[in-house]
Amino acid sequence: MKRALTGASLAVFLASLALGQSTKTFEVADIHMSPPGTRQADGGFMPGGRFEIRGATMLDLIAIAYGVEDENVVGGPGWLNSDRFDVIAKAPSGAISEETLQAMLKALLLDRFKLAAHEDKRDMPVYLLTVKKGAKLQKAATDGPPTTRPRRGRPGTE
Repeated sequence: MKRALTGASLAVFLASLALGQSTKTFEVADIHMSPPGTRQADGGFMPGGRFEIRGATMLDLIAIAYGVEDENVVGGPGWLNSDRFDVIAKAPSGAISEETLQAMLKALLLDRFKLAAHEDKRDMPVYLLTVKKGAKLQKAATDGPPTTRPRRGRPGTE
């Protein structure tokens, strides 16, 4: 059953001026256009505080940085889902969490692309799952969200 519910979306703007700099930044970062013919993003966060991805659209990079599905990114220029980029970045040494790496990726997109984004609430179509009477579902072994979310066409998905 498909219903319209209020969901979170991420409005994206490529601004001409930076809106502030985060203190969490990569030590070294290289971003360049992918070679012609590159089709799908390959890579992501790696051990040791590295982020390496090839063939990623700006939409892919935004979805990774903000932890949202690409369908929930609204706005931006036409090339958001067509131009592809290779990104290689290394965080300063030390134990780095995925949340910290995401913050560093946000800062990198702000610095290099002048990306400005904000969270928004709007009605969006969603699927609502309900339990049929008499269903024999069992409670999950652990509470809370899964530690990894599969993303269609996203690096690191099965």
